[in-house]
Amino acid sequence: MHTLPQTFNPIQDDRIYIRLKPDHDAYFALIADWYSAEWHIPTDLTIQKLTAIAADKEQFHFLMKVRGDSVATGGIYHHVGILDRVPPLRIYRHWLALLYTRDDERGKGYGAALCQQMTIYAGQIGIKSLSLFTDTAADFYKRQGWEQLDQLTLEGRHLTVMHKNL
Repeated sequence: MHTLPQTFNPIQDDRIYIRLKPDHDAYFALIADWYSAEWHIPTDLTIQKLTAIAADKEQFHFLMKVRGDSVATGGIYHHVGILDRVPPLRIYRHWLALLYTRDDERGKGYGAALCQQMTIYAGQIGIKSLSLFTDTAADFYKRQGWEQLDQLTLEGRHLTVMHKNL
């Protein structure tokens, strides 16, 4: 297994990708605020999940900074909410989840760059494929090389399930 630094900058520009660690409380709080505002996820649940993910060697969550400013976040998880409602999807072990870019930073390519870095990192730690689901960004992920597996409707949301081999 490859050992990578907790902070790395593979593009060599003004972007830094930080793999969250258990002691990154301030980052957890920031991300929890973002997720609460965007998706109405309770902040305490986000902090609890991020703390667990940060301590796990097979799962991870990144924070992207540009010129020192936190602009985007996302992670690779073993469990995402759709698995509770669609158990057959449990055959897919690694899920790209909760990719978020601040409103004022959208359209600048940061989400795509973070997605790319997370997939590269996942491959470096031995993950062979990733899955995701989205109700708003299927075209974005298709441009990133993801393939559609399925479409379904849950609780009034039209979801696209996607997959990518690394």
